[in-house]
Amino acid sequence: AVPENLLTSIAFPDMNLYIPAGDPKVVERSELSVSDYFGPLPIQLPVLGVMAHMHQLGSAISLDVKQGRQAKACVLDIPEWDFAWQQTYYFPEDDPLMVDGDTTFHMACTYDNSAANQQVGNGEQLEPRDVTWGDSTLDEMCLTYLMTSIPTALFQ
Repeated sequence: AVPENLLTSIAFPDMNLYIPAGDPKVVERSELSVSDYFGPLPIQLPVLGVMAHMHQLGSAISLDVKQGRQAKACVLDIPEWDFAWQQTYYFPEDDPLMVDGDTTFHMACTYDNSAANQQVGNGEQLEPRDVTWGDSTLDEMCLTYLMTSIPTALFQ
């Protein structure tokens, strides 16, 4: 039997990062329109939870949602990012965030690339350097995942 819904995560990356060496407060902003991601949606989709991801220079991350003409609402706000705290935050099971084609997510990632906030390598604190998107923990990311349930009927 075909399952009624597909549980999946939608990646929302901002891959155009540029974090200059020595800058103690760099804010990168991006947005994701649900209709740009999925195309026209004939239904509302439930967002069940959200997860944030940055590396060692990250200091804060937030995700807001704007639905149609409504004001922006906070979905996730981690004002003091810690690389070790990465987890998924779920909405109450009976109150998911419902999104449609008029929904846009706004993400803001803040970084501290000052000399005092550099990692230690071989017993020495590293010098600040320009940082961009990358997989290494010496690179950075600005990324959230939206956990959702999509009816399999949309794929048939």
